[in-house]
Amino acid sequence: MTAPMPLPGMPEPPKSEYETWADAIRPVYVNVAATGRRFVCWEIARDNQLPEPPNPQRDWARFMGEFHRDGLIRQDGYGEARDHSAVKQWRGTHAARREAAA
Repeated sequence: MTAPMPLPGMPEPPKSEYETWADAIRPVYVNVAATGRRFVCWEIARDNQLPEPPNPQRDWARFMGEFHRDGLIRQDGYGEARDHSAVKQWRGTHAARREAAA
């Protein structure tokens, strides 16, 4: 998600903790989406030793929602969460594969 451009001559506002965290982990999820394989968000975070977000109860869902709205992933069933409940399972879209190839 892109922020609006500041007016000429105006300083760019500082990034929030969430934006800094999301920018740091996004390349990992872009790479996974480009493979087209099914994945569960927490497994990717664990396997790549990604940092926890500022607000873990909210920010993982926010990040995946933005990633979905950007058209890079789509829901592809349900997987198992760490506590054995159901969570959304994702798969990269054709757009994600094209973006990675570019």
